[in-house]
Amino acid sequence: MYKTEVIKYVMGVNKRSKLMEALINKNEQEGWIFVNAVGTSWFGIILTFRYQPTNRAVKEAKFDSVFFNAKINNVVKNLKN
Repeated sequence: MYKTEVIKYVMGVNKRSKLMEALINKNEQEGWIFVNAVGTSWFGIILTFRYQPTNRAVKEAKFDSVFFNAKINNVVKNLKN
């Protein structure tokens, strides 16, 4: 799914870039990924976004060295028995 956002007539380059940045950040927090920007003839910008839902329930498992060493020692102990 795609969506477009339009920033109408903004004359200053710095002001236009700040508006673009704010709009892109707002949409990315809602799960939309920035795809493309096209300038218009009257100092406007058309931004295109693609929706990509994020699965926040799944997190990467990180193992520290203490946990890893305890597991290895447990496996070695079980192999000796």
